[in-house]
Amino acid sequence: MDKLLQIADSYGGKSTIYCTFEFAAKMIPASSTNWSEAMKDEIWNNGYFATYKGHRVIVLPQSFEDNIGENTKYVDKVIDPSLAYIIPTGAEKPVKVAFEGGAQVKSFDNRDWSTEIQTYQKLGVATYMVNPGICIYQNTALKKYIGDKPGA
Repeated sequence: MDKLLQIADSYGGKSTIYCTFEFAAKMIPASSTNWSEAMKDEIWNNGYFATYKGHRVIVLPQSFEDNIGENTKYVDKVIDPSLAYIIPTGAEKPVKVAFEGGAQVKSFDNRDWSTEIQTYQKLGVATYMVNPGICIYQNTALKKYIGDKPGA
């Protein structure tokens, strides 16, 4: 993980780590004997550290796909919890939003004396995922499913 953070940092400032709660909860030092009171409070309140060696940790919300119809036998997680995405935050942004022109506004007086207001704004959104500084770290101890996989 540290090597990937160095690579991502070289492409522009401190990187940000995006992962699920499961992954973030595993990014805890094995020895808890030298923890400060603030570290203990953060683990108690969050279940994970909000920073890892000076890098911000963003927890992605997890959801599930019930493939069989019962939440007890086998459930797929939507986001693979074994993956952490390390994205440089100082240089090229991965999502771009562009607005064209100003907002257009029209108002109409209806027959029942109500007023209808319509607005129109043209915009575009693009993802720019060709940044060579984007890294992915995998913790193979975490699984994408809950329960016994059918046929396994």
